[in-house]
Amino acid sequence: MIAAFGVGESHAQQAIMEGGANLLTNLNRLPGTAAGRAALDVNLETTFQIQNNATQERRNQAMRDTIGGPANAAAYAEGGLGTSLFKAFSVGNKEFPSSAFTEVPSWNQLFGSINTLSANTSGQHRLLIGQGFAAGRAWTGAGTSANTLGTPFTARLALPADGILNPYDRYYVPEQPNSAGPGGTSENTRPYFTRPGRYVNFSAVDYFGVTKDNLTANILPGKNSISFPSGHSSGGWSGALTLAMMFPERWQQQVMRGAEYSASRVVLGVHYPLDSIGGRILATWNLVQILNNNPDFTNLNLLDQRGVPLPQPSTGDYQALFNQAFTDLRASVAQACGMSITACIAAGAPDRFSDNAKNKAAYTYYLTYGLPSVGPTDLAPVVPVGAEVLLQTRFPYLTAAQRREVLATTEIASGSALDDGSGYARLNLYAAGDGYGAFHSQVAVTMNGALGGFNAADSWNNDISGSGGLTLGGSGVLTLSGRNTYTGPTIVDGGALEIAGSIVSAATVKAGGILTGAGSMGDVTVKAGGTLAPGALASMGTLAVNGTLTAQAGSQYSVRTTATTSDSTRVAGAAHLDGGTVVVAASPAAFTLGTRYTILTATGGVTGRFSGVTGTAPIAPFIGLVDRYDANAVYLDVAASFATAAVTRNQRATAAGLDGLPAGNALFAAAAHLPNAATAQSAFDRLSGDLHGSLQTQMIDDSRFARNAGIDRIRSASGAVGGSRAPVLAYAGPSAALPYAGNATGTHGFVAAPATTERLAIWTQALGDWSRRDADGNASGLTRTGGGFLIGADHAVLDGRARLGVMGGVGRSTYSAPASSGWSDDYSLGAYGGAQLGALGLRAGTAVTFHDLRTRRNVTLPGFADILTGSYSATTAQVYGQVGYGMTVGRVGLEPFADLAYVSQSTDRLAESGGLAALTMAGRTTGVTFSTLGLHASTDVTLNAMAVSLRGTLGWRHAFDDTAAATRVAFTGGTPFTSSGIPIAADAVVFDAGLDLAVGPSASLGLTYGAQFAETARSQTAKLNFTQRF
Repeated sequence: MIAAFGVGESHAQQAIMEGGANLLTNLNRLPGTAAGRAALDVNLETTFQIQNNATQERRNQAMRDTIGGPANAAAYAEGGLGTSLFKAFSVGNKEFPSSAFTEVPSWNQLFGSINTLSANTSGQHRLLIGQGFAAGRAWTGAGTSANTLGTPFTARLALPADGILNPYDRYYVPEQPNSAGPGGTSENTRPYFTRPGRYVNFSAVDYFGVTKDNLTANILPGKNSISFPSGHSSGGWSGALTLAMMFPERWQQQVMRGAEYSASRVVLGVHYPLDSIGGRILATWNLVQILNNNPDFTNLNLLDQRGVPLPQPSTGDYQALFNQAFTDLRASVAQACGMSITACIAAGAPDRFSDNAKNKAAYTYYLTYGLPSVGPTDLAPVVPVGAEVLLQTRFPYLTAAQRREVLATTEIASGSALDDGSGYARLNLYAAGDGYGAFHSQVAVTMNGALGGFNAADSWNNDISGSGGLTLGGSGVLTLSGRNTYTGPTIVDGGALEIAGSIVSAATVKAGGILTGAGSMGDVTVKAGGTLAPGALASMGTLAVNGTLTAQAGSQYSVRTTATTSDSTRVAGAAHLDGGTVVVAASPAAFTLGTRYTILTATGGVTGRFSGVTGTAPIAPFIGLVDRYDANAVYLDVAASFATAAVTRNQRATAAGLDGLPAGNALFAAAAHLPNAATAQSAFDRLSGDLHGSLQTQMIDDSRFARNAGIDRIRSASGAVGGSRAPVLAYAGPSAALPYAGNATGTHGFVAAPATTERLAIWTQALGDWSRRDADGNASGLTRTGGGFLIGADHAVLDGRARLGVMGGVGRSTYSAPASSGWSDDYSLGAYGGAQLGALGLRAGTAVTFHDLRTRRNVTLPGFADILTGSYSATTAQVYGQVGYGMTVGRVGLEPFADLAYVSQSTDRLAESGGLAALTMAGRTTGVTFSTLGLHASTDVTLNAMAVSLRGTLGWRHAFDDTAAATRVAFTGGTPFTSSGIPIAADAVVFDAGLDLAVGPSASLGLTYGAQFAETARSQTAKLNFTQRF
């Protein structure tokens, strides 16, 4: 450890002087070689080209830069921090003509130390280069502006064997040499005095707005001042580079500001380009030693350039002091700006460092000023020991070794005029701010988004070459914007990798990783849990895959859409989609139905498909983005996904029907803009046309009326248990009438006869029916009211062992459903027969009913209304049979029975009229089988001297085969869909009760009440048989 006082401290100062000067001894070697002399020639010529040809704006800036910034680096921040951030910085860091101010103590201590170590050594460095030695005293902290009480020392230059002292004057032979050397000899005279005739004078405005003459303000005062290296350049570089580390968000602008400040010395004509380069090298070397806590630089008693002692403890651990100043200064500036550092920068106006390409070219030029090389230009990179510390805030997520690699892969070529082999002359800090220049191994980078700043998001903008590759992990976002040619694999193990430029290597995205960008790349494989997200992070775009794309099962393909455009991927080879999900982030902008977004194209073809689309709610309750495919592309269509709002089968089917309509269809448009799902569901119910299916099953169910009439008549004619006893009209010969008929003996004609008469019998039946079928959660409920009249005739055959008959009838039914109604006129014909074999009764028959139907449906949607009418015909045919076995229990007759019926219904094609919601319905044939098991019962009683026959039936009916009420319908111009009405109940209880009364000597009345009860359906029927005898 170097002691704080006395001889030890003088040794430290001597080491600082000699260490810095020895970095610059290449200047001493230049006059000894042809290449060196060529460099010196260009050095002199370039000085006056820059000085003579500078614009007035540039001369004003150079004049402003004469102020320096010893207390707080405010002058070095101007421009480099940008307009808004510099304004906030200036709140707590001010420069005055004779003083300065900073309100952040840790920043004052840090920068004061850096600036003092840089400025207080520049004079000795000049002497060492010019004359080979320099005397001095150790810094003790005493005095006002210079230390005069410390221990004396003499620093000496390690002059190369082929070097000479005072190289400028020895080679240039100045016209007006200075007298700064030993004994008044000249020593590296400044440019004006070397060739005064080539200087062009000018006036310019300084930092405080004062116009000054350059010759009198800057040139003549330097008459006896040594030129190499430039002290202002060293101070400017120290300040600008330190600020770049304080505010790495403006890294490149700040190091460019250092280059500009240094070049201002050449614009003024007070220094050569080599002086500026030498100042940069010294400043960089000083900062590296300080931040690495080189013992020669710590625990020194320092005065700042105002002569104010710096707190001695602050120089014991510069790295700790740096970290404290970093925190304190940024907090102070953020408070002054009223927002975060990043937001403050973004709020700034464009400045003179806004053009990155221009800055990069200028910075690269200032590294050598275009001077020719003096040595080999192909030597391997050399990174100064500890130089990686300069990048600690710019790349906080990299290791020290990785930061060294960034410096190594961004260096300029070897052999420049002041390249001594240490690497300081070759550092390109502007390029280093853009990250790696090459990958020579598999570079593993882990970012942590939770830490913010560059840990969360960064951009590498160099053209990265090399045989290595990149593995990104963690949770941050890394952007590659260069034209990268590295050949190793690109692996995204976590976080997000954005390709804004290009890569040629194959990329693999693993679980938790995201590959995004609008650049180009080689083969891409997205594994389960990985995401491919084409388009730039900040805007939509197209990602080019110059190879094969493979999206494995469980992967995600993430795209953004607006009203008119979307992200996409263009694959030069084949795209293999083994599943994965399309994740869509849709903007709130309005969509147009029918819009197609091309989200992926593959010249080599698309195989497979994604598993679905997620990530965005429907654009409307049932309009969304649907993935579609062809041989070479994947699309997202703004399509009617009406099913997303549907709940029931009918609603989903109707939604599918609407999906099939063209986008310009008025019905489609009205449905597409329904305000919510509930409204949509109601609209689908109205549009479904379920009335037609319900009518068909109702007519099939109503076939029981003709069937029951035929069976009942045969049972009555056979005298079966529970059969009606009401008389019929029979053709009678002489004395054949009933005793109470009142006919004269011997006459012929129709007379009242018992139901069991064997002669030709004619019967009539009037009936009415009221039924209700409840909504089943899919189709709307249906109410029916009907009435009709049947008439039949039958005769005994086979010598009275059997009986055959025919019947016919007419009826009308009216139907009512929500927003729908209808009616039908029905015409029936039938034949029936049967036989009673002792206790066993056999009955069978057939019937056909012709239906003439009319329907009316009201369809109303917001902005749309139709009244739809329909007219079509249907035919219901059936065959049936019943078997019963009669018995008597006391006064009660019982007959268990079983019957079976097959009903076939055919409907004609329907074409509704009345508007775009009109449906066409295909003709359809439906077959249903009914089975019934039950019991007939009857008994006779006397009521007020009248004979009364009581009868009843109780049974269980089961329906099977095609009990659904499905119809195939379609909107005009649309695709067919299935609309279902209320199905026929699979099971029902059947019941009827009746009585026959002799109401007078020549009249009888038969009454029957029937009912059918199912879980969701109820039907009640009244039948009246009235007979008047003549």
